[in-house]
Amino acid sequence: MLTAFILGVATTLIILFMFGRLKLKSGKPVIERAINRKLSEGAYIVAVGGGTGLSTLLRGIKAFTRNITAVVAVTDEGGSSGRLRNEWGMLPPGDVRNCIAALAENDSELKRILDFRFDRGELAGHSLGNLLLLAVTEMSGDFAKAVEIMNHLLSIRGRVLPVTDEGITLMGKTREGLTVKGELSISEHGRTLKEIWLEPQNAKPLPDVLSAVDDAEVILLGPGSLFTSVIPNLLLPDFAQKLKESPAPKIYISTS
Repeated sequence: MLTAFILGVATTLIILFMFGRLKLKSGKPVIERAINRKLSEGAYIVAVGGGTGLSTLLRGIKAFTRNITAVVAVTDEGGSSGRLRNEWGMLPPGDVRNCIAALAENDSELKRILDFRFDRGELAGHSLGNLLLLAVTEMSGDFAKAVEIMNHLLSIRGRVLPVTDEGITLMGKTREGLTVKGELSISEHGRTLKEIWLEPQNAKPLPDVLSAVDDAEVILLGPGSLFTSVIPNLLLPDFAQKLKESPAPKIYISTS
C-alpha cells in the first residue's frame, strides 16, 4: 500500500511539474530572459556540505549565478531519511531534498510543498519530498539518477549531486578508545573524537562530482557541522585528491 501511494504521488507530481514547465516556456517575459542570461554568465561554483547550512548558502548564491553544483553528503541517519535508509536501502534523501528546494526558482513555495510532513498512519514523520525522491529512485533504479531527474523536472538554478551513490556510514573513535558508528553518535561524541572515517573506506565519488570540480572557479566548503556535513565528503579519497589538485580557490565557511 505504501509503495503504491508513493509511486502514485510521484507520477502525479512529475506530470504536474512537466506541464508547468511547458506553460512557462511558452511565453517567458523579456526581463526573465535577461535575468537568466545574466545568471548563466556567473561564476562556476562548487558548494560542498550537507545539513541545513548548505541549503541556506545555496539560496543566497543562486541570486548571482546559475552555474552551481551542490555536492551533498549522504551519511544522514536521522528522522525520515534514516527510516527510508533502513527500510528501503536508499541513500538518505533529506539534505538532497533541501538543496533542490533551495535552488528552485520559487524556493519558498516549493520548500513548503516538499517539506510537508505527514502526521499519521504509515507515512507519519515522512516528508513529501523524501517520498518523492524514494518513488523516483524506485522508478529509475538509482538514487543518483533520481536526483538528476528531479534537478531537471524542477528547473533549478544549478545542479544537486550526492557525493557518492554508495551506501556509506560515518565512523569515529574517541580519545578513550570508544568506537562510535553513525552520524548521530559522531555528533554526540564530537568533543572527544580522535579519529573519523567512512565505511567502506574505498567508496567512490560520482564521476559528475569530479567533473564539476574540474570546471569550478570557486569551491565552497560549508557552512554546517564540520564532522557530519563537511568532513564526510572529504573522506572519499578520490574526491579529496581532486579538490587538492584543483587550482580554484577553496573557501571554508565556518559556523562559529
